[in-house]
Amino acid sequence: MFRSRAFPALVGLLLAGILLAVGVRDETPIGSIKGLAIMAENSRGLPGATVVLRPQFDVPDWHAANRTVKTDANGSFSFSSLPAGTYSVEAYAKAHAMKETKFTITEGTNAPISLELQPAKPYLRMSAGQHVFFTKERGSVYAEGFGFDDSIDVHIYAVNFNELASSGGLQSVLSASYRWNSGLNTENRNIFTPLEAIRHEIVRRDAEGAYVEDVGLPALGPGMYWVSASTSSEESGTWVAISDVALILKKSGKDFLCFATNIQTGAAISAAPITVHQKAEQFSVGSTGADGLLRFQLPPGIQAGECTAVASVGSSRAIVGFNQYENEGMQDLQIFVYTDRPIYRPGDLIQYKCVLKRLVGENYAIPANLEAVVEVRDPDDNLIKTERLT
Repeated sequence: MFRSRAFPALVGLLLAGILLAVGVRDETPIGSIKGLAIMAENSRGLPGATVVLRPQFDVPDWHAANRTVKTDANGSFSFSSLPAGTYSVEAYAKAHAMKETKFTITEGTNAPISLELQPAKPYLRMSAGQHVFFTKERGSVYAEGFGFDDSIDVHIYAVNFNELASSGGLQSVLSASYRWNSGLNTENRNIFTPLEAIRHEIVRRDAEGAYVEDVGLPALGPGMYWVSASTSSEESGTWVAISDVALILKKSGKDFLCFATNIQTGAAISAAPITVHQKAEQFSVGSTGADGLLRFQLPPGIQAGECTAVASVGSSRAIVGFNQYENEGMQDLQIFVYTDRPIYRPGDLIQYKCVLKRLVGENYAIPANLEAVVEVRDPDDNLIKTERLT
């Protein structure tokens, strides 16, 4: 009886041992690794860099395929609980990056790795968090960049206001002066008058050497200004305006409504003369009432798309483009264009839809016998493709 009871127990132990051995043999080897991300130009650790690890083999369902970490203040990083095998790793930061490279993880703790990130090409972007300042306010702009210069050269130009008014507004003047290979051409003294040059020392660099500098402007009188910034290899710029008056313009049919207001207080401005400019011609359309409003129609023969409206209060002026691009007889036509998604990878198929509607009374109708020309352009305004839709 003893032997008969012991035999099943022995068999059970034997089976348990076999299953345990199989489990140990089939268990996925696990490894870990530490590393340091450094900047190629100075061999310093790079804090805040993103390190991405991608297995080059099929991983179990219980394990995420890609792993991402941020480097610490010293540029160090680590990955643990990694299935053994070949991985690719890449790292990037605001102004540094490295190409993807491969290495192998073995079971246990692996030797530390060093990732050398190359600096990006120098860049400089001038921007303004606020474009319009009232006359008692000191203006400022921002310079964001990366490079090895110690300072930024800032040049301030007064923009000829009459040219702005007669040319359709600021955007028209800047577009006409822009050169795709050299940026904005400020040599035309009929438009740009040099006022002051400033050398701004760069003091707010981060660990990478990138910077965002607050560049204070000198006291400027009422007017429109172009602020240009340059380093040894880069150039950028933005505009600012100094004025105590703002002008708002609305349109309904042939009627226009403008509102003049004090920028600082928001109070309506009465008795503000409003003029309409088209090329070399200037027309007075009246002055604002006590509520700051003026209703008017354009003089006969004047096309809204070519005009600007100007309000003058003392030495302060405000300018507004009419932004009226419809052709005569098509004021009630509405065109909507949208794509199937907002961003694409190179080689992706881009699909878009155009919807044309015409306002008939209080309702919209599909227009008949119309042809639409669709142009696709790159960021430099080069024509890529043209399609005709009916």
